[in-house]
Formats: sequence, C-alpha cells, structure tokens
Amino acid sequence: MSHRGAIITIASATVLDALGGVAFAAVEHLPVTTGLYWSVVTATTVGFGDVVPTSPTARLISVFVMLTVIPLFSATFSLFTAGLQAGHLGRAESRITDHVASVRDGFHEALSERLTALHNTVEELQHDFGNGLLAEFHERLDAVADHLHERLDGLESALNGEQPVPVVITEPEEPE
Repeated sequence: MSHRGAIITIASATVLDALGGVAFAAVEHLPVTTGLYWSVVTATTVGFGDVVPTSPTARLISVFVMLTVIPLFSATFSLFTAGLQAGHLGRAESRITDHVASVRDGFHEALSERLTALHNTVEELQHDFGNGLLAEFHERLDAVADHLHERLDGLESALNGEQPVPVVITEPEEPE
C-alpha cells in the first residue's frame, strides 16, 4: 500500500468511526463524547462493556463499526509494518551485497597480485638458474593460477546469480 493509500485508509476509518460514534450517541440518547468514546473502544477492540448498545438500531451501528472500522485500521497498520520491514530488509540486503562484492574484489586483487609476484620470482629464478625443476614448478604454478582464476570466475558468476554457488573445491590437474 502506498503512503497516500495508507493515509486515505486511516482517514476513512477515522471518519467512519466518528460517524458511528455520533450515530450511536444519537440513537442511544447519550452525549456525543460518550458515543465517540464508545466508537474508539469498539474500533480498538478493547470493549470495556461500560457503554453497550441497547436498541436494535444501536446494535446495527455497532455491527457497522465492527465490520468497517476494525478491518480498515488493522489492514493499514499491518501494511505499514510490512512496509517498514521490507525497507529494512532491502537496506540490509544492499549492505550485504556491497560487502560481499568488496570482499570478493579485494580477495581477487590480492590473489592476482601475489600470483603475479610469485610468477615473476619463479621466472627470475628460472632465468638465473635455468633449472628444469624450476620449469616444472613454473608449470605447476601456472596450473594453480589458472585453476584459482576459474574458481574465482565461478564464484563471481554464482554471486551474480548466473549459476549455483560451488560447494566442492577440487584440486588442479597436474600438468603433463
């Protein structure tokens, strides 16, 4: 329900409640303030029982107030509460999404930097020593880096809702 709709509903319920109270007072030959008191007590479902309808017309007015005013107030306040809750949930979801994106981006950046640094170090060692062992290590490092990048891309796709979140982490395949 929109803000304007809620105001119209509350205003309608208030007017109907007041009209019911004035009509009740007139039919029961009571002061208008007593009729308004009765209508508020009835509309809020408190029902003290100190002012009660005694004529068939007053009972009909009571039924009118009960079947119109009570549901209007109840619906308005229920929808108002639901709107507040939806707003809070939306803001919380936005904060969580922003945080996850920030963590993901920071992790991806840090991992890329470290893999690049390690890759450069291995290349320097391989260049300096020309060792076949370093070449094999370099190949394994490339395989691990490729695997991590694939996993990060899969995680990013999952976070964007493009595919299910991966649950099992597999080991990279050994280079041949």
